[in-house]
Amino acid sequence: MICRIALNIFVLVTLASTALAASEVRLPLDFNPGSIDPQKLSESHEFLVAEDLFEGLTTISASGVVVPGTAEKWETSADGLTWTFHLRSDAKWSNGLPVTASDFVRSFRREVNPATASPSAAALEPIINAKEIASGAERDPALLGVRAIGDHKLEIRLNEPTPWLPLLLTHFAAMPTPQRTIDEFGDQWTRPEHIVSNGAYRLGAWTIGNEITLVRNPYYHDAASVQVETIRYIVSKAGSPDAFARFQAAELDVARVTGKDIHIAEQQHLGNLVVQRELATTFLSVHFARGEMADERIRRALSMTVDRERLIEDAAQSFGLPAYSLVSPVMRGYVPQSATWASQPPIARLAAARRLLAEARVGRSQPLKVQLTFIANERNRAQMTAIAQMWQSALEVDTELVGLSGKEFLQRVAAHDFELAAIGWDPDFADPWSYLADYRSDSGAANFGAYADPLFDHLLNQSKRAVKSSAQRMRFLEAAERRLVDNEAVIPLRFGVIDFIVNAHLKGWEASPLARHPARYFRIEGAR
Repeated sequence: MICRIALNIFVLVTLASTALAASEVRLPLDFNPGSIDPQKLSESHEFLVAEDLFEGLTTISASGVVVPGTAEKWETSADGLTWTFHLRSDAKWSNGLPVTASDFVRSFRREVNPATASPSAAALEPIINAKEIASGAERDPALLGVRAIGDHKLEIRLNEPTPWLPLLLTHFAAMPTPQRTIDEFGDQWTRPEHIVSNGAYRLGAWTIGNEITLVRNPYYHDAASVQVETIRYIVSKAGSPDAFARFQAAELDVARVTGKDIHIAEQQHLGNLVVQRELATTFLSVHFARGEMADERIRRALSMTVDRERLIEDAAQSFGLPAYSLVSPVMRGYVPQSATWASQPPIARLAAARRLLAEARVGRSQPLKVQLTFIANERNRAQMTAIAQMWQSALEVDTELVGLSGKEFLQRVAAHDFELAAIGWDPDFADPWSYLADYRSDSGAANFGAYADPLFDHLLNQSKRAVKSSAQRMRFLEAAERRLVDNEAVIPLRFGVIDFIVNAHLKGWEASPLARHPARYFRIEGAR
């Protein structure tokens, strides 16, 4: 569940804030990481730290565009099935030893090895035999479609064309890990006294539950451009009063802010307020085989009567943007496919929804009853209650709200045991495929609503074959999303927006569609 048309950064407050130490930046971390081992990560806050410590074949720019990483260049075969990556001759681990193509081979094999139990092994499934090895169907890891051709050339062979592979390889599942260190120290290899990494920073200290200190890695291939000597990740949940209070007290240089804290930040001239659109989409997944949800007219009537603007203003309590498509408008080079009725005036939309529901339920005297499942927390409950009230007011629909723990919710969704489920979707990489692929008829548990449409599958397959034209590929993906939206497979609610307050002296913190902010791009200007 792993770019935008226009990436807008609104600097609302530009007066000087608390001075930054010339060699240190202090960042919030939502929770203490369970791991910083790239092959063991599962949470976004873990990735934030790992991305400063490790670098894959490719990486991202400050604004989230894919750029060369440990590999300085690559090329693709005419059929799109074989990719060759050329590693930098000066790529080194933090102990000064060279990073080689064999290191990536061993790391990729470790990622898909069932014994590793990596939560992200599926990310490498485009590679030949990755899925089979991860599932245990193939027991020989040497059959993974990755091989070293000398020290500085890596070949990756794919099951089918995967034009987004450079983006995929920025994922933590594709980061290299030092096999010799792992062999020597086992599960303790990520301790500060043992860890070896290849990114812009190395691990200096880790105080569990408090903070993680990273220091500049002198062996990094681009160390000369890394300007901040020390990065301190301080455990302070983003968006919480604690994070904002720490920013006010000059204990943090960045904090995520919401609600009234935004106004306080503006009034007190605390720093630069950055409003960042992200690729995340919140939507209701519809199960196609459950009850009356099988009728497209009912799905459309429900979607038409959700007032997205009021939902965001009254219940979501955020600066989210109303969503009528699944793919975010932040996606570069792509035109999101909104519902055809989205441009109708509210009165006309309401009349059409009531007509559709009446046509679908001819001869039924009892009101429509639906079940809406969600992860139980205060904000989600407020939003789901608001949606239920909208449906009751507009269509006289009775909604059963089912709030579950995160674990129970994921189990229900994976088992297709729901009618409507509230999903927050953060794509793994900035490509429309990351939104659409799970709705293929052969996607299994990942296809939450059991959506099956031969034309949709065909369009996705065509997009994979468009290896020579990115524009043509995007047009196939747009046509596939059009099918998904026209079939009302999902009920989009809002696109994500994140508000950050940033120390005015900290530069290089750019809006990024996946909310990734590698510290190697930071610099400090005008600190006193």
